[in-house]
Amino acid sequence: MISCIISEVKSDSTVINRKGILRHGKAFQSRGICFCALAVASLTNAENSTEVSKDMPTWKSRGLRGSALEDMINRTNERYAEAGLALIQKIPTPITPIKMDKESRHITLAYFDQKSTVDYIGAVQGIPVCFDAKECAVDTFSLQNIHDHQVDFMQKFEKQGGVAFFLIYYTHREQFYYLPFEMLYYFWDRKLKGGRKSFRFDELNPEYFIPQKHGIMIPYLDMLQKDLDDRA
Repeated sequence: MISCIISEVKSDSTVINRKGILRHGKAFQSRGICFCALAVASLTNAENSTEVSKDMPTWKSRGLRGSALEDMINRTNERYAEAGLALIQKIPTPITPIKMDKESRHITLAYFDQKSTVDYIGAVQGIPVCFDAKECAVDTFSLQNIHDHQVDFMQKFEKQGGVAFFLIYYTHREQFYYLPFEMLYYFWDRKLKGGRKSFRFDELNPEYFIPQKHGIMIPYLDMLQKDLDDRA
């Protein structure tokens, strides 16, 4: 088992010393990872973008503005990168514009050049990770929000020794949830076998709700550690 210690991580005159250990299943016998709280400026609310697309390769929006969820994840990733904890990159979705608002110069209609797989990909202390972010305004999450090619990609990613998961923001509850791929695949397989095409809030493992943490907007690395520990 490899452990690491980050000391004197400074942000806004805050010095924090913490130790953390990660174990990563079969492909990686052990990996070290440290978590620390960082002071972060308050987030300015961003306008939500609206996507109108299920399986159709078209997209409508008030403009290519990132949602508040995406903004929070990006800021979290920046803090993790600054602390040397992780390097996570947002994967842009290739699109071809069809219509643009002349005044705001925002794209209002476009089509996807290719199917997207995940929103984010990178590495955490040598462990490959990928994840997708979703918002849900009700207690029932429809699996129509997830596509076959995404599940297929994540499954292959995990077989290569990586860790795949979903970050779900329940907007009406203001709660973030870390959904391990194994749990997602259980719901997905149930759907394929003729069961529910969704999963309910009360079906989720409560241990994977992401608690609020001073200094980190969405401290998902804490849940990643639990995910890895549960696999060991």
